[in-house]
This record gives sequence, C-alpha cells and structure tokens, in this order.
Amino acid sequence: MDQDNDWLKLEDEVRKQQGHHECEISFLGETDLQKYRRQCTKNPNHESFIPANDFSIRNLPDCYQDPQIVDLVKVLSELTVKVKVSFTSVNRPKVFPQTAMPYPFHKCRGSDKFTRSGTGRYVDVYKRSDVDDQACPCKACKTSGKPVKTWAAVIVHTATHVVFDNSEAEFTECFLCYDSDGDRGVNLEAVDIVGDRADTDGDRCLLRCVTHDIGMVDILWQMSRIYRVLFKTVKEKYSLAIPDGQRLVVIVSHPHGCTKCVTLGHCTEESLGQFGQTRFTYTTATCPGSSGAPVMVFGRGNEWWNHTHSGATPKGNISSEIFILE
Repeated sequence: MDQDNDWLKLEDEVRKQQGHHECEISFLGETDLQKYRRQCTKNPNHESFIPANDFSIRNLPDCYQDPQIVDLVKVLSELTVKVKVSFTSVNRPKVFPQTAMPYPFHKCRGSDKFTRSGTGRYVDVYKRSDVDDQACPCKACKTSGKPVKTWAAVIVHTATHVVFDNSEAEFTECFLCYDSDGDRGVNLEAVDIVGDRADTDGDRCLLRCVTHDIGMVDILWQMSRIYRVLFKTVKEKYSLAIPDGQRLVVIVSHPHGCTKCVTLGHCTEESLGQFGQTRFTYTTATCPGSSGAPVMVFGRGNEWWNHTHSGATPKGNISSEIFILE
C-alpha cells in the first residue's frame, strides 16, 4: 500500500509541474488514459465533447448552422492528430522567458518514466526521393542500411510545452485518424523540430514527422487544400464585428490522450499576450490531453495557422500566442 501511495504522489507531482497547461500524464500507457477519462473531474462524463465522427449541423448554435461550417470542422478534424511524447528534455528552462513562472516539467528533465499526450494539426508535407539525395531519417531506415527511396516529411503544429526540442521529438509519435477506441489510427514517427527549436515565447512548435505512405500523404495534401478554401469562405461570412461572447470557437482535440472529439464555445476575450501577439480566451471545453489542439476562432486568423490550445486559467481556457495575418 505504501508503494501504491508513493506512486500516486509521484503521479500527482508530475501533473502539478505543468501548471495551467493541459497535457495528459501516463505512467502505465493506454490503461492509464482510459482510467483518467472515466475519472475526469474537470468535465465529468464529457457531455460537451462530441465524438469527431458524430459531429453534425445539429451540434452548432442556431446562428452558425451552416453546412460549410460543418464541412470545415470535419476537415479540420481529419487533419488533427494525437501527439505522444515519452521523454523530457534536459534543456527545458526553469521559468518562462522574462517571467518567474515555472516552465512545465522542468523538474522532470531527462526523465523517460512517463508519457505525456497532447494534440496537434497537420499543416504541410514535403515529398522526398533518392533524387533529392536525402535519405529517410526514420529509425527503421537508419538501422536497416537500406532506406526507402520515396518518403515524405509531414509537418505537425502543436504547442512547445508538449514537444520542446529535438531530443523530445526523437521520442514523439503522432496518430492520425484516432477516432475510435478500437482503432489507434495511423502512426507518424517524429524526427525533429523545424528550425531545431520550438517557439517558447508563443508556445508554438512545428514538428517534422516521416512516413512511407505516399498515398496517405496525397490525401492529406488534398484535404489541406479543401480546408484552406473552406476557411477563407467561412471567414468572409463571419468576419464582421461580433461581440466576443458570441464569436464561435471550435476545438478539435484528443482529451486524455483518447479518441478525437469536437468542442464548441465562445470567445470571451481577445488580447495581446506578453510578447505582443494575439491570444484568445474562450469557454470551449478542454481536458488534459487538449494541449496543442487547433483553436478555430470564427472570423479571425488565417487559413494556414490556427492558434493552439495552451491551458486552463481562472479566467477561462486560453490559446497560444500568434500574430494574426489578415
């Protein structure tokens, strides 16, 4: 019993180290995640969380019941991934830049004793081949001595507090199409961070993953094109001045590291964050595991970049910071 209590204390301590951020922590793998989903105290029973496959026009507020919004949310859902990280970098700082606020998991530096789950969104892809003279960097190709000739780099946008640097990226996996408990989806192996270092100030990270499934990559590319067209169309419809309390905010995430869900709410504040970039506060429901999830604020932002979910504060749930390109 004492050993069990020690284990629970350690688990609780690691959770507290992330402050207001919302990664899900697991010491025992998938069994833990299902347990945390059942025992959730932030959103008991998860009544606000709509399984991604079940989302329909009936779930939208009356003034937003638009078929193009349904299509946009569904495409965003298809581009959303679960992010699973099993190492904590020794380079995590003690505090956030220019503040005294503790940085998530600083005390866990160098640990591989637990995994943390977050969410991300596919944003771009680059096909490679032997003609490019770039060998596939995945672990299997590196160890086999016979790397595949055609592969692709898939770029995933998530939060820096989920994946901090290259040493964490090497122990990160992303899962596409994780929409049901019986199907873990399509695995993407992360290899590094674009630019070698994530954006600590804005809490944004571009993660480079690799895949040999070129057919899947072609589908993702086509879906991203559809997403951009739909986003521009819907933004034009809803770009007029809308009171913050009525501006729709949609988040697609993997609560508790489990299956993908859609949640809806409203923006309560748009402000400039510490580094002069835009941050949103909203009522849209989130849970541990939602860190890094795409945050779609209707009538704001641009088709390439969403804000990502950063955490939960007494004022409400908050996004990362990003410059809005109109």
